[in-house]
Amino acid sequence: MNRESTANRGSWIWPITVCAAAMVICLSIFTVGTHAQGKALNSEPLKRSDIAMVNLDAAYSASSYPAQLSQYRNTVTADLVKQINDVANAQYLSKIELGQYLQLLTKSSRTPDEDKQLTDLKQANSDRSTQLATLQAKPESALSPADTAELKLLEARSARLQQLLQSIDDRLQRDARDRIAAEETRQKQQVVTIVQSVAKAAGYHEVWAQQDLVYCENDITPLVIKKLPH
Repeated sequence: MNRESTANRGSWIWPITVCAAAMVICLSIFTVGTHAQGKALNSEPLKRSDIAMVNLDAAYSASSYPAQLSQYRNTVTADLVKQINDVANAQYLSKIELGQYLQLLTKSSRTPDEDKQLTDLKQANSDRSTQLATLQAKPESALSPADTAELKLLEARSARLQQLLQSIDDRLQRDARDRIAAEETRQKQQVVTIVQSVAKAAGYHEVWAQQDLVYCENDITPLVIKKLPH
């Protein structure tokens, strides 16, 4: 039995092997049990009854995973919109405060102390916004040197954030895409785990992706679909 490694294909990530046995040429998802490993070491060909195939995309699509992923995507998108709005409104934080604010805002979970810190930063920004409005309403002649310095500082912070907003928005969108991709990867790994369980229970030693098959008579896709969440 000859084997050679090739590159990963598609959105599924599998250990990949080229196999020629019992008129089967396909990509191996995994090997089950020590019996098949012994055959590989001894170059003993696998029988038809040793090998099964599965349509991974069909199994995934038939499960509740796509709907769950869609719901998760909506949640992440809503979080993204809120984060972008929250950042756009944090105009009067200092450079250090803005860094802390972004770190807290994008954490997947926060401690009570971190929630309080985030609330305090929002309140400080709000207070400074009110302060700026008060200073801008004053006649110029009524502004003290300290008032003028504070007015210029707050206006400069607002201008600085406007310059940073695009790069911050890009980062937040990238993080959102990464979260969605990670969830899809987790779901598909769950499908792999179920395929392994079904194949082992049915007595198969290797399972191969159907889209890369020339021929295989043992299709376990219906069995896998029954085990997936619906």
